[in-house]
Amino acid sequence: MISVDSVDFSITRTSFVSGHICSIDYSYALRIDKEKYQAGVSFSVCVILFGDDLLRDKPLGSPPYDTHVVERDAVMPVKRSFAMPCEILDEAVGEDKIFIKICVAASDGEFLYERSATIHDWF
Repeated sequence: MISVDSVDFSITRTSFVSGHICSIDYSYALRIDKEKYQAGVSFSVCVILFGDDLLRDKPLGSPPYDTHVVERDAVMPVKRSFAMPCEILDEAVGEDKIFIKICVAASDGEFLYERSATIHDWF
């Protein structure tokens, strides 16, 4: 069995003459059971940004934004980041509500999603 906990992320804006770049920093802890550890299972992980909407959450931009592989002996929590134009985070109407989903696919076929808290801001 696998689980993901302690999903955290932040957004930092940097302004340039030609626009704004947002740095997305995130971390999470991947937990595995003894059987998966002993079997040497690895995990493909991707991150997708979402706009938190009343009726239907929608992916922002062209997901996934960050993909990587986590081996069974990886140091936890995993900490990573990526950058994108801030206008991708602009949901066009009102305050923007952004969250990430961590998607994990184990090499033995198990799959799960875990979402972060929502960040409220104006992009």
